[in-house]
Amino acid sequence: MIDSNKLDRHEQRHGTEPDVEEMHEIVGREKTEPQEGSQAVPTEMIVAAFVLLLFGGWYLGTYSADFAVDRYDGPAAFVGGSADNVKSPSVIDPMLMGKRVFNYCAACHQASGQGVVGQFPPLDGNPVVNGREDNLARILLHGLSGPIEVDGQRYNGQMPKWSKLDDRSLAAVLTYVRGSWSNGSPPVSESLVTAVREATSGRSAAWTAAELETAQTIEAKAADEASEKSTEAMQD
Repeated sequence: MIDSNKLDRHEQRHGTEPDVEEMHEIVGREKTEPQEGSQAVPTEMIVAAFVLLLFGGWYLGTYSADFAVDRYDGPAAFVGGSADNVKSPSVIDPMLMGKRVFNYCAACHQASGQGVVGQFPPLDGNPVVNGREDNLARILLHGLSGPIEVDGQRYNGQMPKWSKLDDRSLAAVLTYVRGSWSNGSPPVSESLVTAVREATSGRSAAWTAAELETAQTIEAKAADEASEKSTEAMQD
């Protein structure tokens, strides 16, 4: 006698002789196990990804400006023309561009232009900032060393040179500091910075306050006066 407790459910229900056809039906209902990587990526998707990659490379190469901090190409940066006209990226508001370049300077001179007492002189209300434009270009191109006095406070430090920046960027940041906070001095032209760079190309040492007081005045090239006047008009 067969012990019913030793039979599985099928045998208990149908006896010891299972129905082969019925068992095959059960197996047939089972789904095939999926196999990873057995299906090829559609050609259309590969082509689309390649096109997007090419477009991304072209876009970054055209509009990234090498990811430089001193470049600003937002809508508000473009000046001149009407809203209906296509504005050229070659005409950029120097105040906006200068504000971006000033990020290099804010760590010492502070975003407010007040500097740090005893360490870094203020730019706001500074007579040197509002004084000779060519001397400001000299300082940015070669640095400033030795004691200076601003608002009765003595400073004795070393300002590094920023000659690695191009003339347009240097002119923009000088224009920004001369026209920000309580300062209201005229902008500095790119042509002036270029003239100072060429005239002082043989110098490697930083300037001192005494040297700047006796330095010969350098002016922008006459051929670029029209461009300088155009910049001033845009400021107004």
